[in-house]
Amino acid sequence: MEEISIWLDTYDDLYSDFDSRKFSKRMVSEDFIYELKRNSKEMEAAPFKIVLSIPENVRRPELEPEIIDGLKKVFQKQFAFHDNQVKSLIRKGFIMTTIGAMLLLLAAFILIKHYTRASLNILQVILEPPSWFLIWTGLDDIFYESREKKEERAFYKKMQLGEIEFRSI
Repeated sequence: MEEISIWLDTYDDLYSDFDSRKFSKRMVSEDFIYELKRNSKEMEAAPFKIVLSIPENVRRPELEPEIIDGLKKVFQKQFAFHDNQVKSLIRKGFIMTTIGAMLLLLAAFILIKHYTRASLNILQVILEPPSWFLIWTGLDDIFYESREKKEERAFYKKMQLGEIEFRSI
């Protein structure tokens, strides 16, 4: 089983300095998340263990189940958030691409019918730029913008599967 090992001076190193709530409710530190991401990049999805090393004189084993439960909840919540963002971005991209394609088809229909009325020719000229914009922006959302969010989602999914353990130093 692979391990991610992180050294802590105190339990507070896991959390935001500005959050004074109890451990199960506190916001997790961005530095801690950054270290998890950095250390987990080349790891397989599962099984793995997050080992949090803490000095023996500071360690309070009675608090650790609450901390572990709080961290797991953060990972689950963040996974759900990023999963919704990915789905929303792909849905928005699909809608934009579809509307753009429909506008482009309408512009092509006007061109194919060789309408000689100026108003229809103007409409065709007006429809083409936004249709291409919607198509390319929608495809960009689907294939490129969602990639970063998919990486975040994959990270939190991986963290949900990991086991968390405290060890004395």
